[in-house]
Amino acid sequence: VIPLLRSSSRFLRSLPSTHPLPPSLQPCSLRVIVAIALLLAAWRYRGHPIAGIVIGLMASFKLAPGTMLGWMAGTRQWRGLAAAALTGLAILAISVGAIGIQPFADYVGVARSAGPSTLSMSGLTGLPWASAATLVGGTALAACLGRWPRWSFVAGVVFAVLGTPSLYPSGFVALLAVLAPFADQTEHSTQTAAATSNGRTARAPSS
Repeated sequence: VIPLLRSSSRFLRSLPSTHPLPPSLQPCSLRVIVAIALLLAAWRYRGHPIAGIVIGLMASFKLAPGTMLGWMAGTRQWRGLAAAALTGLAILAISVGAIGIQPFADYVGVARSAGPSTLSMSGLTGLPWASAATLVGGTALAACLGRWPRWSFVAGVVFAVLGTPSLYPSGFVALLAVLAPFADQTEHSTQTAAATSNGRTARAPSS
């Protein structure tokens, strides 16, 4: 994951911009970079339990990335799903053992009193259940798109962002992770073209 963190950081810094980052993006840049790096790791290690561990970690700290479980289910990554579930249970057990149940109950109360952010689906529509419905619908859509793994991954990422109850401008930067499947496809095409070119060169008669 460390190389992915570094590459994500370099990628964000290389984005062309005629204006500096707005104040709303600057404080959360590290959090966004970590989120993008974890999503890149999930795609890079798809089909391997590592992808499940990554998704389990993300969903343990914030429920919205749980939409990626739909991607894993739709693409039949059963080992990854098992790893995600075990990771989530392990983090829950460690947390409860360390701090008890009460902080979790306090957090739910604080979240309810704070309410959704103005950019969230609930904040935009005025419907308290809109963000949760977006997450559930996004998970189902990602699962239904399992025959097209890239688009299933994209759906999981997009709805994880849109369904976040505490969505702020910095959160939209995480949408850059939707480029991962297509960057992977471009890299594969480049490698295939290079291999074909090398093969033709090797078969060419020497003068």
